[in-house]
Amino acid sequence: MINERYIVKKILGEGRSKVFLCDDIDFPEKDVALKVLPSKVPEEEINIFRKEYFTLQKLEHSNIINAIELGTIVSDSSPEQNVEIGSKYITMEVFEGKELLNFKGCKNENTLKSILIQICSVLYYLHQSNYIYYDLKPENILVAEKDGQPVIKLIDFGFARHIIDDKIPGITGTMQYIAPELLKKEAYDQRIDLYSLGMLLYRIIYDTFPFKTDNELKILKAQIENEFEFPESNFSDEFLNIVKKLLVKNPAERYQSCLEVLSDLNVKFNNEITNQWMPAKVSSDRKDTAAILKKYLEDVKSSEVFSVRGTEGAGKSTVVEEIYSTVPVSIIIKNNNNLSGTTFLKFIVKQIIYNEYVYSRLNKVTIEKVEHLFKELPENLIDELKIIFTNIASSCRFTIILDDINKYDLFTYDTLITLIPILQVNKIKVILTEDPDEGDVSNKVHNLQTINLSPLTDQQLELLINRSLHSSFPKKEIKNLILLYADLLPGGIRTSIKDMLLLNILKYDKDGVRLNEDEEAIELLKSSQDEIYKIRLKDITDTENKLIKIISALDVTIGANALSILMDISVLDTDKLLLDLQKKEILKQYTITGTAQFSSDGLKSYIYSLIEANEEYHLKLAVNIESTLPDFNKNELARQYELAKEDEKCYSILIEVAEEAENISAFSYEKQILEHLLTLELNEDKFNLIKYKLAIL
Repeated sequence: MINERYIVKKILGEGRSKVFLCDDIDFPEKDVALKVLPSKVPEEEINIFRKEYFTLQKLEHSNIINAIELGTIVSDSSPEQNVEIGSKYITMEVFEGKELLNFKGCKNENTLKSILIQICSVLYYLHQSNYIYYDLKPENILVAEKDGQPVIKLIDFGFARHIIDDKIPGITGTMQYIAPELLKKEAYDQRIDLYSLGMLLYRIIYDTFPFKTDNELKILKAQIENEFEFPESNFSDEFLNIVKKLLVKNPAERYQSCLEVLSDLNVKFNNEITNQWMPAKVSSDRKDTAAILKKYLEDVKSSEVFSVRGTEGAGKSTVVEEIYSTVPVSIIIKNNNNLSGTTFLKFIVKQIIYNEYVYSRLNKVTIEKVEHLFKELPENLIDELKIIFTNIASSCRFTIILDDINKYDLFTYDTLITLIPILQVNKIKVILTEDPDEGDVSNKVHNLQTINLSPLTDQQLELLINRSLHSSFPKKEIKNLILLYADLLPGGIRTSIKDMLLLNILKYDKDGVRLNEDEEAIELLKSSQDEIYKIRLKDITDTENKLIKIISALDVTIGANALSILMDISVLDTDKLLLDLQKKEILKQYTITGTAQFSSDGLKSYIYSLIEANEEYHLKLAVNIESTLPDFNKNELARQYELAKEDEKCYSILIEVAEEAENISAFSYEKQILEHLLTLELNEDKFNLIKYKLAIL
């Protein structure tokens, strides 16, 4: 087992990196693909690998592979897999496709058209978000057949660059696919990816390149000077004309964007395709916040804790993700609703322990103590954690980021509040993010400094739009609409752009994107968010409606396996439903975590408001959960019974939770459970028992 977490099942592929199919014991709902970079590679290659991870974290398109976590292999109890200690890894979604050239259907024109449409959709998404991919070739496109249709995933984003935020490289890519203007070191733009696309198609059609040499200098000369020949083939003239235009030497005479290619493929620019083109995430220009945190991180003597505060959409997570991507020894813990209690705590300890820097500085006794903790919880868990955290914090210096800490489950939150002083005393840097609507940690953490995130200024908004959208967009008009109808928090701005796509206010055609001044659509943009939610939900099926109501009624995330049981349908059917809901912008990227989460809290609340006869619904859901899911979160099951006004049943579950807390010395957590029980309608004997337990705590 790798890092006491990943169990290797088989190897999926091997090239510059090895890719393994693994069980993730912390998130068993879905397998993961573990992409492993050998330990003995140049520093530049490690930087490219890290860059790929942080680039993928900003991208969201159904045809782009999803990255989950970045780490280093520091422990491996299954050496037969020949994985080197010290190797960097990225965990990714599993997509068991074949490289494009090895996909048997790619010689069929209709199948290749379907593949080409998906490639163009991805490339346009990247280009409109100010990215250049640089290394488009068949090896970086995986294809699988699903429901009789080809589905692609673009992989290997090590060379991809944001043309505003990133340093633009010199000649980059694979020589056979590099555009002439890049080889000539002339000014270039996203059209270099279109040339690579043309070369990729030529290779598929003719089983060869248009130059008969492996010599790089001769290839370079051919790319710049040769007019390529297009012999007879099994493909139509219409399709070959697309390839010819992609391979024009002069970029001014080439296709100007993928919109033109899609138009020549007779693709309609409806919501099914344009919903995929929500611009990639960029960091908002909060230089003041960054400067404060940078100064804090550089002060080795400071024992402060910093809290970045803001409501949903304020950009808290983006701020700390930037820190995580730039601060060498940093660990980020994200709110994970599908983990709670001792399971979440063990996950947090793993994230700290199996950090490369931390693990290398711990003694054998501490590591053994932690690994024993993973196998069997001691009765004095909190005391054991204090010892472990003291040993870790006194052995090394690092930064820990607790994102959305006041959305963690109560037990995890209380335990971390108890452990933070140990980190402070040892000068470990602690950064929290919190939503003031969910509570306040300021009265619980000593020496806490708070940074409140406010709406963006006019200048910050303009910078955000410029970095988010390509120069071909009507940015001035988009900015004016945002100023009129959005809250000027980064999340609100993204929601506003998403609504413009949904309402076809942003209109695409072969010539580009323009603003549609349709009065009815503008009125809808001005109206309440509920009206927009109605439009987003108008095409869902009855089965999808049943599924999202279950998800909306829960305060914890839930995976496909559990949902399939509650819905009484197969896991495959549930998986398809969840992916369809993701494409409709109702759920977040389901493929990353294997759990179902709404695209926004507001949408979740709206769907929940559509449930009629709430008490009856919660009772049926609670009974279904209790009878079919024995390992379901007990606190959430109790909450379902409480919402159904079944207080006695809620009591029977929570009193058991309180006893479990007492057994591991989590007395603060036990107290909060007991105090909550006093709010229920219970008989006198139960009230007296609760009061007695509180009195002796």
